[in-house]
Amino acid sequence: MKRHPRTMAILSLCVLAFAAGCSGGSPASPSEAADDQRPTNAEQPAGQRPELRGLDDRWPALIKGRFGVSHTDAYDKIQVPSLSDMPYQGRGFTIDASYEGISDVDALARQSRAIARGTVVAISRPRFNSDDGSFWDPALVDEPGVVPSASFVMRDVTMHVSTVYGSKVSDVDADKDLTFIAPGGQVEVDLDAATAGELGFPGKGTYVIGSPAEVALAVGDELVVFLNSTPIHGLYGGRYGYQFGLYPTHPQHFAFRVGGNSLSDLAESRPLTLDSKTLPDLAETLGTEAGPAPRPGTFRKEPHSPS
Repeated sequence: MKRHPRTMAILSLCVLAFAAGCSGGSPASPSEAADDQRPTNAEQPAGQRPELRGLDDRWPALIKGRFGVSHTDAYDKIQVPSLSDMPYQGRGFTIDASYEGISDVDALARQSRAIARGTVVAISRPRFNSDDGSFWDPALVDEPGVVPSASFVMRDVTMHVSTVYGSKVSDVDADKDLTFIAPGGQVEVDLDAATAGELGFPGKGTYVIGSPAEVALAVGDELVVFLNSTPIHGLYGGRYGYQFGLYPTHPQHFAFRVGGNSLSDLAESRPLTLDSKTLPDLAETLGTEAGPAPRPGTFRKEPHSPS
């Protein structure tokens, strides 16, 4: 089943903004920047392996929302969670996205606020981009004068950081956990007849809604990741807005698997080349195109469109 056409058009605008590292709306003020000095390439003691927690249960398996009831209990049965897990089958739709390209890792670093090495220790159940993780869709929200966001499915990925690259990284600390948001996953949603009709669906029932992951990272993977402080657009308190959080600098090219002294881009299409020996120098160019970082969790309403 195809997705509501209005929603798909909005989604394309949303994900292109993510890929370009744009904030959208009002830019963060310089006073929100926090460029704390960190030890260059700080590392945790060798030989310590973090505990792998598997499924992160910060988001419940059943969420009752304004527009439907979401189920993600199938993820509880997966022994080694991966961002690419898609366990549901049935009628529904997949939110396909396209992204602007990025030329090389130099450009990736300039658009990032953090380059970190660590081990993935947990991945959450999927949820929607709303304050309670519940299902919503722009076709169901009427907020005159505001350019609507797009609904999509995402998951929280937690890494235990062993190395922070660069001397001016304010968003990540070595020997601590960090959590970032990445697109990917499926949700079963129970819809009543009226809501299904608004979306162009055939009637009351359960529908599978998913966003394919752009990289197949899994719990236990040792990675080097490129992250930025990004506005996560969505529905918060029943209104369009965005909250800032750590998000892949580029959804397709942000995670590089560590294998000995080599690093391999997890992107399936046109992988970038990254040499681990160049990471310290590369990290010194961090954030030159990323802009100041807002305080984590900062919420802003979407601006009204010009009349």
